[in-house]
Amino acid sequence: MTTYLALAALAVAAALSLFNYRRGMFLCLVVGFFQEPIRKLVPGEPVYFTMMVGLLMATTFIGAKLRGFPLTFRPIHAWNGILRTPLNLFIAAVLVQCMVAYIITESLVIPGIGLIGYLAPLPALLLAYYFAGDLEQIYTFFKWYIILCMLMLSGIYLSRLGFDWQVLKAVGPGLRIYGNTKLGYIDLPPGFFRAPEIAAWHGGAAICLLIVLAVSRGNRGLYWLAGILIPLALMAVIFTGRRKILLEIVMFVLIYGGLLSHFRRGGAKLTAMILLLGVGGWFFATQTDYGATMIFTDINPYFDRQSSLQQNISDRFMTMTVDAFGEVIEHNGFLGSGAGTGSQGAQHFGGGGELVGSSAEGGIGKVLAELGVPGLMLFLFLLVRFGCYHWSIVKTSRAWDFQTASLVYGMTAFLAANAVIFVSAHQVFGDPFVLLMLGWLLGFTLATPWLDKEAADQAAPGN
Repeated sequence: MTTYLALAALAVAAALSLFNYRRGMFLCLVVGFFQEPIRKLVPGEPVYFTMMVGLLMATTFIGAKLRGFPLTFRPIHAWNGILRTPLNLFIAAVLVQCMVAYIITESLVIPGIGLIGYLAPLPALLLAYYFAGDLEQIYTFFKWYIILCMLMLSGIYLSRLGFDWQVLKAVGPGLRIYGNTKLGYIDLPPGFFRAPEIAAWHGGAAICLLIVLAVSRGNRGLYWLAGILIPLALMAVIFTGRRKILLEIVMFVLIYGGLLSHFRRGGAKLTAMILLLGVGGWFFATQTDYGATMIFTDINPYFDRQSSLQQNISDRFMTMTVDAFGEVIEHNGFLGSGAGTGSQGAQHFGGGGELVGSSAEGGIGKVLAELGVPGLMLFLFLLVRFGCYHWSIVKTSRAWDFQTASLVYGMTAFLAANAVIFVSAHQVFGDPFVLLMLGWLLGFTLATPWLDKEAADQAAPGN
C-alpha cells in the first residue's frame, strides 16, 4: 500500500510540474527529501525510490520546454564562451565510456548509473539558470531547502532520545564507529535519511546556505535564527560521524570569508555570524535539562572521531589521489573500464570494487578508473574552466549590489568546498538528489550576471 501511495503522489507531483516548472522545482525538493523515509517503510527498501526525484526533475524539465523555455547553454556561452569546448568534449567522452561500460559488463544499468552520475547536474543547471529570475526566487528556494532539511535532521535527535522507529534506521547494514562505549560500538544515526553519509551532506549544505542567507540578506532576525539552527544542524552532522563534512563547512567559511574580505563586501558580517554561532553552540552544549542530557549522553566517541580529522586529512588526500593512480591505471587500463563501473550502486550489477579495484575510492580515482586517463584530463579541464567562469562572475560582481555579490560568493564557496571533498571521497556524490542540488546551485551561480544586467554588461568578460 505504501508503494502505491508513493507512486500516486509522485504522479500528481509530476503532473503539477509539467504545468508549472517553478512549482516543479520546489516539488523536487519535497520529493528529494521525503523519498528517503518512505523507502524505509516499503518492504525490501527498493533502490528505485532514490530515482523518484530524478523522474520529477525530468518532468519539470519537459514542462519548461513545453512552455517555450529554450533550456540551452547558449546564453551561458554568450556571456563567456570558455565552457563550450570542454563541456562538449566531456559529454562526448562520457557517452563513449557508457558504451564501453555496457560492452564490459553487459548491463544496461551500469552505463545508466554512469550517465546519471556525470551528466545529471547539467539539466538541473539549465533549469535553475532559467528559474533564477530574481534574487527572491533563489532565496525562497534556499529557505525551503533549509526547512525541509532541518525536519529530516530532527530524526537524528529522535534516535538519540531512544526512539526505535523503522523510519529512523539506515537502509542496509548501516555504519558503526568503535570507541570507549559500553557496547564497544555506536550505530551512526541517519535520521530520516537513508544513510549517515547523506544526512551529513545535507546537514552541511543547510549550514552553509543558512550562513549565505543571513549574510546576504543582512536581516537581524535571520542572524538569530541561524544562531539557533546552525548549532543544531552541526551537532546532527557530528552525530553522523562523517568527518569530511566538517572539513567542507570549514573550507566553505574560509573561502566565503576570503572572497568577502578580498572584495571588501561584508567580511565583518560573516565574522559577526561566526561569533553568534559560537554563542549558540555554547548555549546548546551547556543545557542540563532532561531532554538535552539524553541527547548529549556519551558523545565523546563522536568528538574523538572528529578530532582525528586534522591528522588524517593529508594522509587520506595522498592515499586517494597520487598514491592510488598507478594501481588504478594498472587495474583498469589507460582508457578505463567505462562510465558507472565504479560508481555507488554498481556493485549490485557486476561493477564496483571487484571490477575497478579498491584504489578507486576517491573521486579523482573513480573518474580515472571509469573514464581512463583521457577522460580524467577532460574532467579536470572542465573543472578548471568552470572555476575560471566562476571567477569571471566573481570579478564582475564588483559592480553589483551587496546582496547579489555576497550570494555569488557564498554559492561559489560551497561549490569549491564540495569539489575538494569529491577528490578524496565520491560516494555521496553518486546520490541523484545531491547531484541535482549541486546542479541547481551551479545554475543559480551562472545566472547571477543577468540579475544585475546593466552592471554585468559594463563589466562582462571582453568589455
